Amino acid sequence: MKPILTLFAGILLLCTWGDINAKNRDVRPTSSDRVALIRNSTTGSEYLAGVVLIKLKTYAGALEKGTVGIAELDAAIAPYGVREVRRVFPHHPPSQAHKTVDLSRFVVVEYTSPIDPASLAKELSAHPAVDYAEPKYISYLDLIPN
Repeated sequence: MKPILTLFAGILLLCTWGDINAKNRDVRPTSSDRVALIRNSTTGSEYLAGVVLIKLKTYAGALEKGTVGIAELDAAIAPYGVREVRRVFPHHPPSQAHKTVDLSRFVVVEYTSPIDPASLAKELSAHPAVDYAEPKYISYLDLIPN
């Protein structure tokens, strides 16, 4: 009976020690990380600098380097120094069904301009080829499960 209690106490101690250490760690990126974060002073939300997510109103076809494939939209984003345009779901084919979400219309635009992503997203949301645009928000775990 004594070896079982000793084993149980050891396991309990290890589990408690791991939980104490997990609570002391901060999993948020630090300034030494290569990701630049922007904190919205009004809402407290954080998002990546130089990245905007866009949902297009129509499928744009094949993406060329630094372009979305819609001439008017390409002209609108060109002044911001577009570094990369890629699909969020690259292997999802365009959908013609009205009851499903066409995941092929979601694109990520990375740019080099110092403009705030929230401001650029607001500007792009007003474009006729864009359904909506938003910064790339960062989500954090609120709880570390046991």
